[in-house]
Amino acid sequence: MDLPSAENAYLFRHAVVRDAAYGLQPPSERAVLHGLALDILESVSGLNRAALGLELARHARMAHEGGHEVERFIMAERRLLRTGGDYARFNYDYRGALEAFERLHGMLKDDPPERAIVADMLADVLQRLGRYADSLTCFEEVRAHAENKEMVGRALVHLAWVGLEMGRDVDALIEEGEALAESTDSHRLRIAFMMLRAHRKSFAGDHKGAAAEMGTVIDYARRTNDLVQVLVGHGNAARYFTEAGDLEAANAHLDAAEAMCQQPTLKHHLANLVRARAQTAIHAGDYESALRYAREAAGMGVTTGGRGLYADSLCEVAVALTGLGEYPEAFDTLQEVRPIIAETGDVPLATAWLRAYAALMRAWDKGSQAVPVLEESLLELEGRAPAQTLKALREELAELRGS
Repeated sequence: MDLPSAENAYLFRHAVVRDAAYGLQPPSERAVLHGLALDILESVSGLNRAALGLELARHARMAHEGGHEVERFIMAERRLLRTGGDYARFNYDYRGALEAFERLHGMLKDDPPERAIVADMLADVLQRLGRYADSLTCFEEVRAHAENKEMVGRALVHLAWVGLEMGRDVDALIEEGEALAESTDSHRLRIAFMMLRAHRKSFAGDHKGAAAEMGTVIDYARRTNDLVQVLVGHGNAARYFTEAGDLEAANAHLDAAEAMCQQPTLKHHLANLVRARAQTAIHAGDYESALRYAREAAGMGVTTGGRGLYADSLCEVAVALTGLGEYPEAFDTLQEVRPIIAETGDVPLATAWLRAYAALMRAWDKGSQAVPVLEESLLELEGRAPAQTLKALREELAELRGS
């Protein structure tokens, strides 16, 4: 048996002694030490407080929970959770950001407007994790309590966008949001609702109309110098042109978007564009390219912590593998997605999975085995997915029964 090195033995003993000594101290003394540690660290010149925000917040929490200068350290924890949570969010540590914002949200029950700001941040993290349905409660809170009208407008955009994909009536949300955009004279809100209307056209099957409308959106965003919305507009236009069958136009928009999102903070935008490349290649029947792009997007989903992006990309990996005749590998890939669907409750992801699964099993001459899965899933999606989505899945089920 290999013996531990002297260095490892020392480090182990040191950790044990340190933890034992810490545990022997009365809670009140530990609280004072945590408060002292926080004060010393925050006084260090050049300290990256944002990067260390969540660790500093832990010291503040231990201080006030131990009864030491309670009010001061409660306020310090709130400040540090917000700073550290934002740093985690924009550096793709979504789990850390989620934990920070959930705790901060719970600490602000006595201040609805401030709590609404945190609800907006929390909703953003939930969406990056693919938990769109969970984000709706946060956006409703923002709508009800936020004092910043543009923030309320953004919440209305998200409520309408996710509601549309869940088959809800969103007319009132759109009307309220568009009126708010005009009353605040907000270019950003106008652009957001223009995008929503284009998305609605595509959702109704008018992909060419949606793509044309996105051209107007991109022009408006460029005139108002909103470069992020220009980037998003190109991505959306590519999606609509792909659905319309104009792959040349789709790739031109993807080229334009990729040139704009090379900064590290825009990595999640780039990942979605790589995934869009996979979708365009699938429509072109170029399954080898689709597989390469989809696997790259899935890898970026892992890197950025985007569970929804990862799962969506795996569905496209499976579609590409099916196109290449690699049926067992496609099946195993889709099995990886099932627990993520259960975790996120994402209806569009669930329907994308079902379409990929039905296509695979039909190509594999195992259509009858897929029938019970689609029957059960259709029951679960009833009332949660749009009527046209359910209709398309029922047609898939009929084809599987026929096969």
